[in-house]
Amino acid sequence: MVNKFKGGISGTVYTCGNCKKRTRETGDGESSCQLCKRCYEEAGYENEHSDNGGHDFYPKAQQEYAKAHCPTCNGREWWEPVKEGE
Repeated sequence: MVNKFKGGISGTVYTCGNCKKRTRETGDGESSCQLCKRCYEEAGYENEHSDNGGHDFYPKAQQEYAKAHCPTCNGREWWEPVKEGE
């Protein structure tokens, strides 16, 4: 089997410091802290939640998305493993 996973914008593949998944930079800056896109986004939602007391500053549709993906809103920490189906 040939591995064609060569990397993203910078071409560098690295291991996420949180979930240990092999990943690459997608353009959102996640490689600067050695996280995959999912862990990076969840850490950001958790940060927004704690800084702003929630996600109510978003328009309604974005509030629902943020709440659905925010680890704090879902009763866990961003670094905890995601349960099957989440």
